Amino acid sequence: MIVLRGSLESVKEHAINDKRVKMWLLSFNKSKFKKWEYIGWDFPRTYPRKHPKYDPSNPDKRKHPEADYFLYYSLTIAGKTYYANVKMHKNYGKEVLYTIEPNKPKKIRSGKPGKE
Repeated sequence: MIVLRGSLESVKEHAINDKRVKMWLLSFNKSKFKKWEYIGWDFPRTYPRKHPKYDPSNPDKRKHPEADYFLYYSLTIAGKTYYANVKMHKNYGKEVLYTIEPNKPKKIRSGKPGKE
C-alpha cells in the first residue's frame, strides 16, 4: 500500500472532528497496516443527480476517476472499529490510502475485486 502525503491529508480532512483518528495520524506507522482486515470492495461512486458536479450528459461520471475500484478494510483505533477506504489507483497500479471512517461503507462487494 502506498501512503502519500495527500493520503494523510485526506484522512485528516475526512476525520476533522475525530480525536481518535487524529491521534492515529500523529503516531502513524506503516506496520499498523498488518492488523487491518480486508472486508470487500466496490467501484467508485458516481455523482447523485442533485450534486453540483452531476453531468446529465455523463450520468456515470465517477467521483474518483483515478480509482479503478475501492478496497475496504476494518481496523481498530483506540478500541473502536473504523473502516479504511483504499483506492486501487490507475496511475500507480497499487493501493493508496484515501480515508478512515467510523461508519462501515453502505455498499461493499465480497470477494476479489471484479469478481461478483
